[in-house]
Amino acid sequence: MDLDLSFSLSINGLEGTGKTTFILKTMPLPMLYVCLGERSPNRILYEMDEKRRSQIEVVNLQPSSPEGWTYQEAKNALQEIARLAKEKLPSLAGGTIAIDSGSRFWTVMQKVYVEPKEQERLAKGLKSIGGLIYEDANLVFEGFITYARTFPVYLVLTHTLRQDWDAEGPIPNSFSPRWQRQVPYLVEVCLEFKKLCAVCKAPSCQQPKHVGRVHVARILKLSSNTSFEGLEIEDPSFEKINKLYLGL
Repeated sequence: MDLDLSFSLSINGLEGTGKTTFILKTMPLPMLYVCLGERSPNRILYEMDEKRRSQIEVVNLQPSSPEGWTYQEAKNALQEIARLAKEKLPSLAGGTIAIDSGSRFWTVMQKVYVEPKEQERLAKGLKSIGGLIYEDANLVFEGFITYARTFPVYLVLTHTLRQDWDAEGPIPNSFSPRWQRQVPYLVEVCLEFKKLCAVCKAPSCQQPKHVGRVHVARILKLSSNTSFEGLEIEDPSFEKINKLYLGL
C-alpha cells in the first residue's frame, strides 16, 4: 500500500534568513511557487540549473500601488490562489506548493473578510466584537490548508516576524511570527530560520573581525515527535528535515 508521507511546513524568520532559498533550491519538484512578498525570487532562480528551474512555476501576486492592496486586488489574489490550487494540485503529486509569504496571505484575507466588516460596524457606531469578526477569514484560511493537504504534496507557508515589546520598549532579539493563530496546529512541521555570526553564533554580531554568517533552522515542531524540538540545523535543506521527519 502506498502511503502519503508528505507534510505541511511553516517557516518563520526575519528577512534574509533563507526561507525562499530553502523552498526554491531544496523542496521537491514539481513546484508551484506563489509569491505574495515584495522580494522577487528571480536571483535565486537564476542561480539554479535549468533542469530544476524548468520544473518551478512562479506566480507573482502583488498590489499595483505602493499604498498596498485594495479590496478588489486582495479579492482577485485569493480567487487566483483558489483557482491555481484546484487546477495544479492534482498534477503536483510528490512535489510542492509554496505560499511565500503566508503572512501576506493572511493579510490579504483580512483585507477581504475582516476589514469590510470592521468598517461597516464603525459606520453604524457599533462596538468592537474582537476575534469574532475574524471568523470567516479563519475558516477560509484553515480550509485552504486542509484542502491542500488532501493531495500528496508538500505545502509550505513562510511567515515574517514582528518585534516583541514590553513596557520598556523593544525586547532585544525577541520576535513573534506574523501568522494566523491556528497555523502551528494545522501544519506538521514548524521551523524558525535565523542568520547567525559564523564565529560567535550571535544573531546580531557587530564584531568587525567576525566575518561570515551561517543560516540555521530551529525545529519548533516535528509532527508528534517532541524529541527534536529546539534542535538547530545549519544550512537547512528539505533532505535534512525529511530524514528527521521520517525517523531515518
